[in-house]
Amino acid sequence: PCTKKGTYTIPDGVKTIGTRAFYGCMELTAVVMPDSVTTIRDEAFAYCKKLLGVKFPSQLQTICGRAFEDCESLRSADIPDGTVAVSTMSFFDCSALKSVRIPSSVTDLIGENSLYWYDAMQCKPFYKCENVTIYCDAGSTAEQHADEKSIPHRPSGDFSDKAIIPKGVFGDADGDGEVTSVDALSVLRVSTGIDSADSIDDMTCDVNLDGTVDSSDALEILRAGVGYEYVIFEDL
Repeated sequence: PCTKKGTYTIPDGVKTIGTRAFYGCMELTAVVMPDSVTTIRDEAFAYCKKLLGVKFPSQLQTICGRAFEDCESLRSADIPDGTVAVSTMSFFDCSALKSVRIPSSVTDLIGENSLYWYDAMQCKPFYKCENVTIYCDAGSTAEQHADEKSIPHRPSGDFSDKAIIPKGVFGDADGDGEVTSVDALSVLRVSTGIDSADSIDDMTCDVNLDGTVDSSDALEILRAGVGYEYVIFEDL
């Protein structure tokens, strides 16, 4: 998997994402997990620094310690209903993380199944996530945890699972440091076969993270060039 660029889809039937399975996969930008997955083990996606989004499986039970440590581009996480444990430091130092929905089914926010143990100051899944807001239900373990750790929280109904990518991160096809209509035209020319795919960076220009660069990416880049932001994972 560490040779993959862009989106990686884990095969159906996999039940556990093993310890350090995707550790340090620097070119991984998105992960889609099948519903068969119930456990994400320790450091499974640690140091995937370009990871922008994760589609969690509906049958997920446990996210273990440091599973997403230092995924510095990850901005949003929607923990599925039925999940029981989100372990200590599972999202440690995800500096861009802004919104996480935690369902009422989560009753363990320390993680007895984790390989790791930390002192009291570090016993929280979102340690060093300075900008995170937790979306949760009133009276839930997540709300109690947020209050105890002084983490901002809002009602779970306010959560949006659309991960926002700021302008300039993706879409800069010509590498000039700006996202403009010129970049959109470059992507469109490649997607229609006029220019060679070698003229652009697929990972940079696949802004909707579907694994291909086509006219839909060109449209999103054009929108960014006139002041909009990218919105990904609308259909995942």
